[in-house]
Amino acid sequence: MTGDAFVAFHGSWNRNPPAGYRVARIPIDPQTHLPTGKVYDILFESNATNCNPCFRPVDLTFDSKGHLIVTADASSELIHVTYKERELDPDPTTTRTEPSTQPTQPTSSLGPSSA
Repeated sequence: MTGDAFVAFHGSWNRNPPAGYRVARIPIDPQTHLPTGKVYDILFESNATNCNPCFRPVDLTFDSKGHLIVTADASSELIHVTYKERELDPDPTTTRTEPSTQPTQPTSSLGPSSA
């Protein structure tokens, strides 16, 4: 995922249905340096129409280990996204056949301190 774009969508306050409320990864083609056209949600508010407070990401950065740090203002969260050391699948929506490389699935879209 090195070289990809990561975007915090803060969320709308005046749209019906609400839009945003997510953090996404946008893969960038290493040859053309252009987006590939795919967008993968990393964190998201699954029920933005009925939440108080909602997950509204403000900013993101990476720490020295490459872990994603996300701040959210409405819920006062600081989310630390980690990963297990393994070969990363460039397309996380694909099915892997090797039994030892299956990604761990989070139990919910947002956790108290990590995803």
